[in-house]
Amino acid sequence: MKIARIRNSRRGDTYAVVSDDGKKLITKSEIQEQTGVPIPSNIKEFMFKGWLNEVKEHLRKLMYNHRVEDVELLAPISNPPKIICLAFNYYDHARDAGLTPSDEPVIFMKPRTTLNSPFSDIICPSFVKRLDYEAEIAVIIGEDTKKVSENQALESVF
Repeated sequence: MKIARIRNSRRGDTYAVVSDDGKKLITKSEIQEQTGVPIPSNIKEFMFKGWLNEVKEHLRKLMYNHRVEDVELLAPISNPPKIICLAFNYYDHARDAGLTPSDEPVIFMKPRTTLNSPFSDIICPSFVKRLDYEAEIAVIIGEDTKKVSENQALESVF
């Protein structure tokens, strides 16, 4: 199941379930109207507190009334508690930037203010002399996770 935070002129910021083909969506309020499930207003609560599983039971009968291209897609989570990054995950890009990738993982953190919506402009502050860009792959850890085995790790990924 795909879930997106969206903005449109009629409803403002909300979230929606996206159809399997990625072309249509149904908003949280419409899910509630069609299923009777009391959908929470907070996307994190929906995703991580059991509501998602309740909606999954109704997926076949949902009517996706909106086209994805008619809404603005937002960052998946607006205020994550942490953004932990892995450096040098694109070795060619690191070498092109004149950096030498490490054989060991290099971990760093970013502030939540670095989040941006898909297709939005990247704002470069005037004091920045070099702006480096690259595609990023994100993983949302959907539950508290600590010291899990490699075999169990994917169970915590949303």
